[in-house]
Amino acid sequence: MKISVQINPEIIADKVPKMDRWRQSAMKHKIFHNEYLQQLLLSTGSAILIDSSLGDPLWTCGATEVEIQRLLTKSYVTPEKLISWMIGNGDKGTPKRLKHLYGNKSGLLLMELREKMSTHTKSRIPLVSPINTTPLSAIVTPNVICFTPESVFHPLYPAEIRCSVDGPPLPSPAHYVAT
Repeated sequence: MKISVQINPEIIADKVPKMDRWRQSAMKHKIFHNEYLQQLLLSTGSAILIDSSLGDPLWTCGATEVEIQRLLTKSYVTPEKLISWMIGNGDKGTPKRLKHLYGNKSGLLLMELREKMSTHTKSRIPLVSPINTTPLSAIVTPNVICFTPESVFHPLYPAEIRCSVDGPPLPSPAHYVAT
């Protein structure tokens, strides 16, 4: 016997902002309470981080790594413009064929966290070079790092954290947010 449950879309719409705050909180705790992930995130240098997995269109990017790399070879596309299209600031100026770039909250949040962390540390060796704005001769470049659910950067990837030095380890940031 199959049971069908109908959920009012308005109820879901009311819950989305709260779920977004939980996801942001989980991602922040995941990074700030795991030294390895901090160093890994800092090692990305100034690369654009893109969640290229399938999922919530606000949290993932609707483009593939290859498409982003090709866009960066165009003279009219800058890293700043890409990010502007992702956050919707350039909505009026976003070309119609690139409207699917809107989103990537996961990548944008990680870049924001990386920026905050980089101002407090000088003891890192970047593994990724700074953004190269000259035309690219190949499709592979260190300017963009895409990640999927299998990546430690993905919000749902489990990473053990400790919220305090003497506190018990938690299996994931989601466990912290749930408690």
